Amino acid sequence: MAVAVWEQPRAQILSVSNADAHCPLPRVAKASEAIRPDNDLLLFMFSLSQGMKPQS
Repeated sequence: MAVAVWEQPRAQILSVSNADAHCPLPRVAKASEAIRPDNDLLLFMFSLSQGMKPQS
């Protein structure tokens, strides 16, 4: 019985018309301070991308 009620999330393409429903912040909300990128995160992402290159 529980299997009939269970619904797996499925892949969906969000269109521009329904993008407002999935936005976590209201459209009128402004950031209170300027957002700066985290250098440690950028370095980590760069190192991951370097590790994925094939070795020659």
